[in-house]
Amino acid sequence: MRPWIIFLIFLCAPPRLFSQSQGPSSVPAEPKGAASLTALAQEAMDRNPEIQAAERAGVPQAGARTTPSRSEEAVGSLSWKAPARLRRRFSKTSGTLVVDAHGVSFQPDKGSALRWSFAEIETLFVGARKLSVKTYEPRGRLRPGARQVLFELGSNIPPSVAAELVARVRRPSRNAEPLEHLSGFASLPAHHRSRWGGGSNGVLRFHDEGIDYASEAGKDSRSWRWGDIQTLSNPDTYHLTVFGYLETYSFDLKEPLKQKTYDGLNDEVYRHHEELRETSDRGKRGVAE
Repeated sequence: MRPWIIFLIFLCAPPRLFSQSQGPSSVPAEPKGAASLTALAQEAMDRNPEIQAAERAGVPQAGARTTPSRSEEAVGSLSWKAPARLRRRFSKTSGTLVVDAHGVSFQPDKGSALRWSFAEIETLFVGARKLSVKTYEPRGRLRPGARQVLFELGSNIPPSVAAELVARVRRPSRNAEPLEHLSGFASLPAHHRSRWGGGSNGVLRFHDEGIDYASEAGKDSRSWRWGDIQTLSNPDTYHLTVFGYLETYSFDLKEPLKQKTYDGLNDEVYRHHEELRETSDRGKRGVAE
Protein backbone atom coordinates (compact mmCIF):
# COMPACT_ATOMS: atom_id res chain seq x y z
CA MET A 1 0.00 0.00 0.00
CA ARG A 2 1.24 3.41 -0.93
CA PRO A 3 2.30 5.79 1.85
CA TRP A 4 -0.17 8.59 0.94
CA ILE A 5 -3.13 6.14 1.27
CA ILE A 6 -1.95 5.16 4.76
CA PHE A 7 -1.74 8.87 5.67
CA LEU A 8 -5.36 9.48 4.50
CA ILE A 9 -6.61 6.51 6.55
CA PHE A 10 -4.85 7.92 9.63
CA LEU A 11 -6.52 11.34 9.17
CA CYS A 12 -10.05 10.04 8.55
CA ALA A 13 -10.19 7.30 11.18
CA PRO A 14 -12.06 8.15 14.49
CA PRO A 15 -9.81 8.77 17.51
CA ARG A 16 -11.55 5.91 19.36
CA LEU A 17 -9.90 3.43 17.03
CA PHE A 18 -6.42 4.44 18.14
CA SER A 19 -7.30 4.82 21.83
CA GLN A 20 -8.63 1.24 21.92
CA SER A 21 -5.49 -0.01 20.25
CA GLN A 22 -3.44 1.31 23.17
CA GLY A 23 -4.80 -1.35 25.52
CA PRO A 24 -7.24 -1.42 28.45
CA SER A 25 -4.78 0.21 30.87
CA SER A 26 -4.55 3.40 28.86
CA VAL A 27 -6.60 6.37 30.19
CA PRO A 28 -7.16 9.49 28.07
CA ALA A 29 -5.45 12.56 29.52
CA GLU A 30 -7.78 15.12 31.12
CA PRO A 31 -7.69 18.53 29.45
CA LYS A 32 -5.45 20.99 31.18
CA GLY A 33 -8.27 23.49 31.76
CA ALA A 34 -10.57 20.90 33.31
CA ALA A 35 -7.81 19.71 35.60
CA SER A 36 -7.24 23.29 36.81
CA LEU A 37 -10.93 23.82 37.56
CA THR A 38 -11.09 20.55 39.44
CA ALA A 39 -8.10 21.49 41.54
CA LEU A 40 -9.58 24.90 42.36
CA ALA A 41 -12.91 23.40 43.34
CA GLN A 42 -11.23 20.85 45.57
CA GLU A 43 -9.11 23.58 47.16
CA ALA A 44 -12.23 25.66 47.88
CA MET A 45 -13.93 22.65 49.48
CA ASP A 46 -10.88 21.96 51.63
CA ARG A 47 -10.85 25.56 52.83
CA ASN A 48 -14.61 25.66 53.60
CA PRO A 49 -15.81 22.85 55.86
CA GLU A 50 -19.46 23.78 55.35
CA ILE A 51 -19.23 23.36 51.57
CA GLN A 52 -17.34 20.13 52.04
CA ALA A 53 -20.03 18.83 54.37
CA ALA A 54 -22.77 19.72 51.91
CA GLU A 55 -20.96 18.00 49.07
CA ARG A 56 -20.71 14.86 51.14
CA ALA A 57 -24.45 14.48 51.64
CA GLY A 58 -24.61 16.46 54.85
CA VAL A 59 -22.01 14.51 56.82
CA PRO A 60 -20.65 16.86 59.56
CA GLN A 61 -16.97 17.65 59.28
CA ALA A 62 -14.56 18.52 62.06
CA GLY A 63 -14.62 22.22 62.80
CA ALA A 64 -17.92 22.88 61.01
CA ARG A 65 -20.70 24.45 63.08
CA THR A 66 -23.79 22.24 62.94
CA THR A 67 -25.97 24.00 65.52
CA PRO A 68 -27.43 27.29 64.24
CA SER A 69 -27.41 30.31 66.53
CA ARG A 70 -30.57 31.97 67.76
CA SER A 71 -30.14 34.69 65.13
CA GLU A 72 -29.76 32.13 62.33
CA GLU A 73 -32.83 30.24 63.46
CA ALA A 74 -34.78 33.49 63.12
CA VAL A 75 -34.29 33.52 59.34
CA GLY A 76 -37.51 32.49 57.63
CA SER A 77 -39.40 31.84 60.89
CA LEU A 78 -40.54 35.35 61.92
CA SER A 79 -44.34 35.64 61.79
CA TRP A 80 -46.54 37.29 64.42
CA LYS A 81 -49.48 39.68 64.57
CA ALA A 82 -51.63 41.25 67.25
CA PRO A 83 -54.25 43.96 67.68
CA ALA A 84 -52.57 47.29 68.34
CA ARG A 85 -53.09 51.03 68.58
CA LEU A 86 -50.82 53.52 66.88
CA ARG A 87 -50.23 56.43 69.24
CA ARG A 88 -50.11 59.83 67.65
CA ARG A 89 -49.60 63.20 69.27
CA PHE A 90 -53.27 63.88 69.96
CA SER A 91 -54.99 60.63 68.92
CA LYS A 92 -54.77 56.84 68.66
CA THR A 93 -55.49 54.64 65.66
CA SER A 94 -56.65 51.04 66.11
CA GLY A 95 -55.59 48.26 63.79
CA THR A 96 -53.40 45.16 63.45
CA LEU A 97 -49.63 45.05 63.84
CA VAL A 98 -47.82 42.45 61.73
CA VAL A 99 -44.19 41.37 62.17
CA ASP A 100 -42.82 39.05 59.49
CA ALA A 101 -39.76 38.33 57.39
CA HIS A 102 -40.33 41.48 55.32
CA GLY A 103 -40.43 43.94 58.23
CA VAL A 104 -43.03 45.65 60.42
CA SER A 105 -46.42 46.76 59.14
CA PHE A 106 -49.58 48.26 60.60
CA GLN A 107 -53.01 47.85 59.01
CA PRO A 108 -55.45 50.38 60.51
CA ASP A 109 -59.12 49.53 60.71
CA LYS A 110 -59.67 52.39 58.29
CA GLY A 111 -57.15 53.77 55.86
CA SER A 112 -53.95 52.68 54.15
CA ALA A 113 -51.39 50.33 55.65
CA LEU A 114 -48.00 51.46 56.93
CA ARG A 115 -44.93 49.29 56.31
CA TRP A 116 -41.24 49.52 57.14
CA SER A 117 -38.64 47.06 55.90
CA PHE A 118 -35.81 46.13 58.27
CA ALA A 119 -33.41 48.27 56.22
CA GLU A 120 -35.62 51.31 56.90
CA ILE A 121 -35.61 50.78 60.70
CA GLU A 122 -32.84 52.49 62.64
CA THR A 123 -33.61 51.00 66.05
CA LEU A 124 -36.34 49.39 68.17
CA PHE A 125 -37.62 49.18 71.69
CA VAL A 126 -39.50 45.95 72.36
CA GLY A 127 -41.58 45.61 75.54
CA ALA A 128 -44.26 43.18 76.62
CA ARG A 129 -47.09 45.46 75.46
CA LYS A 130 -45.17 48.14 73.62
CA LEU A 131 -43.20 48.43 70.40
CA SER A 132 -41.37 51.62 69.45
CA VAL A 133 -39.95 51.87 65.92
CA LYS A 134 -37.50 54.61 64.95
CA THR A 135 -37.14 54.90 61.19
CA TYR A 136 -34.92 56.85 58.80
CA GLU A 137 -37.98 58.65 57.42
CA PRO A 138 -37.91 62.45 57.95
CA ARG A 139 -40.62 63.79 60.23
CA GLY A 140 -41.65 66.50 57.80
CA ARG A 141 -41.45 70.23 57.38
CA LEU A 142 -40.28 72.27 60.36
CA ARG A 143 -39.94 69.07 62.43
CA PRO A 144 -36.30 67.98 62.83
CA GLY A 145 -35.22 64.38 63.27
CA ALA A 146 -36.45 61.04 61.98
CA ARG A 147 -39.92 59.62 62.39
CA GLN A 148 -40.62 57.45 65.42
CA VAL A 149 -43.85 55.48 65.87
CA LEU A 150 -45.18 53.88 69.05
CA PHE A 151 -47.58 50.96 69.20
CA GLU A 152 -49.61 49.80 72.19
CA LEU A 153 -50.05 46.05 71.78
CA GLY A 154 -53.25 44.19 72.62
CA SER A 155 -51.33 41.06 73.66
CA ASN A 156 -47.85 40.30 75.00
CA ILE A 157 -45.17 39.93 72.38
CA PRO A 158 -43.47 36.52 72.85
CA PRO A 159 -39.79 36.69 73.89
CA SER A 160 -38.85 34.52 70.90
CA VAL A 161 -40.47 37.02 68.52
CA ALA A 162 -38.75 39.91 70.31
CA ALA A 163 -35.36 38.20 69.94
CA GLU A 164 -35.92 37.50 66.25
CA LEU A 165 -37.14 41.03 65.61
CA VAL A 166 -34.04 42.76 67.03
CA ALA A 167 -31.85 40.18 65.29
CA ARG A 168 -33.36 41.15 61.92
CA VAL A 169 -32.77 44.86 62.52
CA ARG A 170 -29.11 44.08 63.48
CA ARG A 171 -28.37 47.61 64.59
CA PRO A 172 -28.30 48.28 68.35
CA SER A 173 -31.78 48.01 69.87
CA ARG A 174 -33.43 47.65 73.26
CA ASN A 175 -35.19 44.40 74.10
CA ALA A 176 -37.09 44.17 77.41
CA GLU A 177 -38.25 40.59 76.79
CA PRO A 178 -35.35 38.14 77.36
CA LEU A 179 -35.91 34.50 76.56
CA GLU A 180 -36.88 32.42 79.56
CA HIS A 181 -34.85 29.41 80.63
CA LEU A 182 -32.06 30.22 78.16
CA SER A 183 -29.03 28.19 79.10
CA GLY A 184 -25.74 30.03 79.59
CA PHE A 185 -22.24 29.53 80.87
CA ALA A 186 -22.80 31.61 84.07
CA SER A 187 -25.50 33.43 86.03
CA LEU A 188 -25.54 35.72 89.07
CA PRO A 189 -28.28 37.20 91.29
CA ALA A 190 -28.13 40.98 90.99
CA HIS A 191 -29.79 44.28 91.85
CA HIS A 192 -30.25 46.88 89.14
CA ARG A 193 -29.63 50.36 90.47
CA SER A 194 -32.02 53.02 89.22
CA ARG A 195 -32.49 56.69 89.95
CA TRP A 196 -36.24 56.23 90.01
CA GLY A 197 -38.24 53.63 91.94
CA GLY A 198 -35.37 51.97 93.79
CA GLY A 199 -34.36 49.62 90.99
CA SER A 200 -35.16 45.93 90.77
CA ASN A 201 -33.87 42.49 91.73
CA GLY A 202 -33.26 39.68 89.29
CA VAL A 203 -30.75 37.37 87.65
CA LEU A 204 -27.94 38.16 85.21
CA ARG A 205 -27.40 35.41 82.64
CA PHE A 206 -24.32 35.22 80.42
CA HIS A 207 -24.71 33.14 77.26
CA ASP A 208 -23.12 32.72 73.83
CA GLU A 209 -25.10 35.52 72.16
CA GLY A 210 -25.02 38.18 74.87
CA ILE A 211 -26.20 39.12 78.35
CA ASP A 212 -29.73 38.90 79.79
CA TYR A 213 -31.16 40.47 82.90
CA ALA A 214 -34.47 38.94 84.05
CA SER A 215 -36.06 40.98 86.83
CA GLU A 216 -38.34 39.36 89.38
CA ALA A 217 -41.05 41.98 88.86
CA GLY A 218 -41.17 41.40 85.10
CA LYS A 219 -40.43 45.01 84.17
CA ASP A 220 -36.93 46.46 83.96
CA SER A 221 -35.65 43.31 82.20
CA ARG A 222 -33.21 43.54 79.32
CA SER A 223 -31.59 41.34 76.69
CA TRP A 224 -28.35 42.61 75.15
CA ARG A 225 -26.78 41.03 72.12
CA TRP A 226 -23.03 41.54 71.84
CA GLY A 227 -23.76 44.10 69.13
CA ASP A 228 -25.88 46.14 71.58
CA ILE A 229 -22.99 46.49 74.06
CA GLN A 230 -20.37 49.17 73.65
CA THR A 231 -18.22 48.20 76.63
CA LEU A 232 -18.32 46.65 80.14
CA SER A 233 -17.01 47.86 83.47
CA ASN A 234 -16.16 45.77 86.54
CA PRO A 235 -14.55 48.02 89.20
CA ASP A 236 -14.67 45.16 91.71
CA THR A 237 -16.08 41.65 91.98
CA TYR A 238 -19.47 42.88 93.28
CA HIS A 239 -20.28 45.49 90.63
CA LEU A 240 -20.89 45.33 86.88
CA THR A 241 -21.95 48.07 84.47
CA VAL A 242 -23.23 47.34 80.97
CA PHE A 243 -22.65 50.33 78.69
CA GLY A 244 -25.01 49.78 75.79
CA TYR A 245 -25.13 52.01 72.72
CA LEU A 246 -28.62 53.15 73.74
CA GLU A 247 -28.67 52.87 77.55
CA THR A 248 -26.56 51.98 80.58
CA TYR A 249 -27.38 49.47 83.33
CA SER A 250 -25.45 49.33 86.63
CA PHE A 251 -25.70 46.22 88.80
CA ASP A 252 -24.86 45.41 92.40
CA LEU A 253 -23.90 41.74 92.32
CA LYS A 254 -25.07 39.54 95.18
CA GLU A 255 -22.31 37.03 94.42
CA PRO A 256 -18.75 37.75 93.23
CA LEU A 257 -18.09 37.83 89.51
CA LYS A 258 -15.07 35.69 88.67
CA GLN A 259 -12.28 37.42 86.80
CA LYS A 260 -12.18 34.62 84.24
CA THR A 261 -15.88 35.09 83.48
CA TYR A 262 -15.51 38.86 83.14
CA ASP A 263 -12.51 38.45 80.82
CA GLY A 264 -14.57 36.09 78.66
CA LEU A 265 -17.38 38.66 78.42
CA ASN A 266 -14.94 41.38 77.38
CA ASP A 267 -13.40 39.08 74.78
CA GLU A 268 -16.82 38.47 73.22
CA VAL A 269 -17.59 42.20 73.04
CA TYR A 270 -14.18 42.90 71.48
CA ARG A 271 -14.49 40.02 69.02
CA HIS A 272 -17.87 41.26 67.83
CA HIS A 273 -16.53 44.77 67.33
CA GLU A 274 -13.62 43.39 65.29
CA GLU A 275 -16.00 41.38 63.11
CA LEU A 276 -18.09 44.48 62.42
CA ARG A 277 -14.95 46.47 61.60
CA GLU A 278 -13.73 43.82 59.16
CA THR A 279 -17.14 43.66 57.51
CA SER A 280 -17.17 47.45 57.15
CA ASP A 281 -13.65 47.46 55.69
CA ARG A 282 -14.56 44.80 53.13
CA GLY A 283 -17.60 46.84 52.12
CA LYS A 284 -15.49 49.98 51.67
CA ARG A 285 -12.95 48.09 49.57
CA GLY A 286 -15.73 46.68 47.44
CA VAL A 287 -17.16 50.14 46.76
CA ALA A 288 -13.70 51.51 45.96
CA GLU A 289 -13.08 48.74 43.47
